[in-house]
Amino acid sequence: MAGIFRARLADVYALWHAKRDVIEVGGFVEQASGVRNAQSRQVSRHDFVPHSTTYFHQVLHQLLLVEQQER
Repeated sequence: MAGIFRARLADVYALWHAKRDVIEVGGFVEQASGVRNAQSRQVSRHDFVPHSTTYFHQVLHQLLLVEQQER
């Protein structure tokens, strides 16, 4: 089983900076048969690919800079 989910950048930032414990994400899970099932769920930091908190802070900081430049 594989899938991909999307979240608002501000929500992910709040999650990794301990302002929130969980955030809402939406996306899909693909079954072995190829069928994609749309889903929304609440996730915590433990649901992300394991990296250090520092790594997430650095990535989120850069994403916020890019977002600001695009406005």
